[in-house]
Amino acid sequence: MTIPLILSRAALCGVLVAGTVAVLAYGLPYKLGLLVAVLVGMLSAMVVEELTEKWTKRHV
Repeated sequence: MTIPLILSRAALCGVLVAGTVAVLAYGLPYKLGLLVAVLVGMLSAMVVEELTEKWTKRHV
């Protein structure tokens, strides 16, 4: 269901990082692991998108 939504490299990175963090932070109370996973996944996707844009501007 969510696979078609992953169109870019940044989105794929965000999904993979969020999934990994969610599994690793499973033991946090009040399901805070999901919140942390979402925030870290979004941050990593934004960083990858910025770095990709800088790289394409430099090499094109």
